[in-house]
Amino acid sequence: TVNTASFSPDGQRILTASWDYTARLWGLQGKEIAKFQGHESIVNTASFSPDGQRILTASRDNTARLWDLQGKEIAKFQGHESIVNTASFSPDGQRILTASSDNTARLWNVESLEQLLARGCGWLRNYLIYAPNLSDADRQVCKN
Repeated sequence: TVNTASFSPDGQRILTASWDYTARLWGLQGKEIAKFQGHESIVNTASFSPDGQRILTASRDNTARLWDLQGKEIAKFQGHESIVNTASFSPDGQRILTASSDNTARLWNVESLEQLLARGCGWLRNYLIYAPNLSDADRQVCKN
């Protein structure tokens, strides 16, 4: 069963969400371009970001997930206590709204790669300074 289907913002691709726990990206002639796998249950909906560069899925596994166009998971949004029925991007693509059978809707921030790296380096900085057996190059990974 295919639950939803939608066009990309430029009208050149089609995105589907289905009961086989995947979403798929298709060309207009029906050729599969990418498969978005990782959900542990039915994918209820899938949508494009406003710029067409990311994919958002919502699943009965209680999560929403963000993907790049090649099918690589970028982020998992978890915290709902039941099925995530739908998820959508804000018009600027910086936030995600999810709605769940747990009687809640949640608003999530979408971080850029730079923001994620900055947050990760914040967590790692002391480790990189004091950890034994690291090369000098490894210790410099989070230097600005």
